[in-house]
Amino acid sequence: MGAFAAQVQLHLDDARTGLGMLDGSSPADAAQIVDQLQQDAERLAETATPSEIEDDWSSSVGEYQSALTALRSAVDKGADTSGATDAARAMLQTLRDLLDI
Repeated sequence: MGAFAAQVQLHLDDARTGLGMLDGSSPADAAQIVDQLQQDAERLAETATPSEIEDDWSSSVGEYQSALTALRSAVDKGADTSGATDAARAMLQTLRDLLDI
């Protein structure tokens, strides 16, 4: 499990940073940030996962991806992104909790 955590931690850390950068970002910058987060989430989904957390990881990554899709939609609409950002942060924390990081 430690090797897997080390493999995905950079993406999880980058996601935390990216979500933190959304506050005060221009719509164009926010869209770029969310695009990068979505690409990283796809990498998380494609990474071979240890069997002991495979089901939980897969479903949690899927929920995180859905939260990012909702966030991107809010950015595209020029809507308030705070709720969508909070949802993405919560799912990101779920992923981190699965790895105890």
